[in-house]
Amino acid sequence: MAEEPKHSPGLQAAIDSLRELMEAIARANPTSIRFLDAEAPRAERPSALPSDSGPTVPTRPITASPAATRGTPVFRRAEVLAGIAIAVVALGTLVWLFRFRYDHANVSGAERFIRTNRISGQSAVMTGSNRWTPVSEGDALPYGVPSADLAKIAGTLLVSEIGFIEAHIYNGSRHHLSSLVVDLTIRGAARNIVLKRRYRLLADIRPITAAECTADVGFIPDPGQSVEWQISSAEAVEP
Repeated sequence: MAEEPKHSPGLQAAIDSLRELMEAIARANPTSIRFLDAEAPRAERPSALPSDSGPTVPTRPITASPAATRGTPVFRRAEVLAGIAIAVVALGTLVWLFRFRYDHANVSGAERFIRTNRISGQSAVMTGSNRWTPVSEGDALPYGVPSADLAKIAGTLLVSEIGFIEAHIYNGSRHHLSSLVVDLTIRGAARNIVLKRRYRLLADIRPITAAECTADVGFIPDPGQSVEWQISSAEAVEP
């Protein structure tokens, strides 16, 4: 056994004092420091750690790569659900775009476009005001009154104090009127145009008869303002 190297008395005393101090610290807080003298056996290192001869390499947790997870049942199930969702969205888009079937019909000598909803079966007809009017089975299809017959439709119109059109319409034509479109002009005291609007008046006026029509204007004319109006178009149905 090799002999322990000898030191001078002063150096040996300092080493002993340092040893006693470290032992006292270790007894006071065993978790902070552990004193190992020269004769204590060295603790064995785990075999997974690198040797003292090389640098320490930090270890990383082992995780599965995305390519490895693609073959799992969970990933395959997600792929199937995503495919079903894409197919449903595509089918819904096609149904929405082609939900109407278009046709045309001759109504009182005028060609009218008709569209039918393929899902609900509801039909609508394109009227003279370029709008789709829903119709049910057995309903008469509305058609535009010819311009020559508009001159036979006359009457009086005023805007009431509560903001409603009150029109008394006489139908001198041979058509059964279902609605009227009137252009309303409000002029100020200096004959300047204050407001111009177009209104649709629903009607049920048979030929050579008169009836009242009303509509909400949305404003009340001020005193001194005048109201001008004219019929721009009309729709009728077969009696």
